[in-house]
Amino acid sequence: MIDNADLWAEGKYIDFWTIPHLLTGIILAGLLNWLRIDFWANFFISTIIIVGWEFFELYILDIHEHLTNKIMDVVTGIFGFLFMYGLIIKYSIDLIIPYLLALIIIYLLLNAWGLFAYYSRIKKKKI
Repeated sequence: MIDNADLWAEGKYIDFWTIPHLLTGIILAGLLNWLRIDFWANFFISTIIIVGWEFFELYILDIHEHLTNKIMDVVTGIFGFLFMYGLIIKYSIDLIIPYLLALIIIYLLLNAWGLFAYYSRIKKKKI
């Protein structure tokens, strides 16, 4: 049986954390578009936040991951952004807002679960 710590363990390219990174791009595209920020400014802001998070993880949170994993975190975040922007163009933002709110809740729950698993894994290493 796989426990939470194993499920959320770091992978060389992708891992369970890939889902929140994908959702980050989706949520940023939706929120910034809702604020009426045009595509290129939205893309630039989202990319800075997505890349900035990886530096924050490394230099502030002291989380060390494989370089390939960090690159894939950025790639999946940008993919999520482009996917959401495609939906916005196709369906208009008014239809997406309820789904965006649901995704934010899912994102927060996944991150809480992941953090719990991370601290559980750290605790096991100390024992």
